Amino acid sequence: MEKAYWDLRTPAGFAFKIMVTMGFVIGIGIVYQILYTNISTHLIEFATLKAIGHTNYYLLSIVFQQAFLLAVLGYIPGLIISVGVYDIATKATQLPLLMNSDRIVFVLISVLLMCLVSGAIAINKLRAVDPADIF
Repeated sequence: MEKAYWDLRTPAGFAFKIMVTMGFVIGIGIVYQILYTNISTHLIEFATLKAIGHTNYYLLSIVFQQAFLLAVLGYIPGLIISVGVYDIATKATQLPLLMNSDRIVFVLISVLLMCLVSGAIAINKLRAVDPADIF
């Protein structure tokens, strides 16, 4: 009941939910910019792959692999930093704050989803690439 009270009926719970949502949306925007810039920079290479016979599915899988790698490589240092922050907060407040496995898995799934959504948005430019227009 105490957790539900703080989560649902106080401004702190509402503000935390808004911050998490905004972080998710901003994360999508940042990863989108990284992937879009990468696609734009390597557009000639993608067009060459398309010209030699690779399908759109193959090119899209490359972008989704990049999104997956961004998610995993960003998650690992983020997890290490957050465990440190939890430890500092526990010592400073004398409250039992724990990074349990449920939170770890939830954040990993959220980060993967965020990066894959960004990849799905970023591939629009790649779908329209025509090898004849590039060369």
